[in-house]
Amino acid sequence: MVNINDLNTDFLDFIFLSIDHGIDSIKDDDELLVPFLIISKDGDTSLKRFATDKYEDSIRVAEEQLSSLPYTPDFALIVYDGYVTIAKKKYDAILVKAYDKTEQFGYIFAQRYSIADAKLETLGNVALIEAIENSLK
Repeated sequence: MVNINDLNTDFLDFIFLSIDHGIDSIKDDDELLVPFLIISKDGDTSLKRFATDKYEDSIRVAEEQLSSLPYTPDFALIVYDGYVTIAKKKYDAILVKAYDKTEQFGYIFAQRYSIADAKLETLGNVALIEAIENSLK
């Protein structure tokens, strides 16, 4: 597994920005995060949200949208709400499928959070969960 500190700093900044946006979206709407695809190409960034009847379909539609782009972005992220299990405990988390066209693999990152008394609090640091196939290759 790659060390998070070995990744391109612009790529990491893009990931952290998307996680912040995801957290802010939950805080602002007080609901489940609508999955979104955020891409960067030559310094230009675009974001598109995907709302479907079934939550998991939104993630699939975002993946299809990414694979059908007529160009290869520098970075692409699919951000959604989900869960991670750490030390046998299940946590709510913002999950990011992150792709850099210069990397061999894509990666899944997670930021755990909890909501208590209508207040969202992040838990711990952003974690690199696993390497996945790079959809930009």
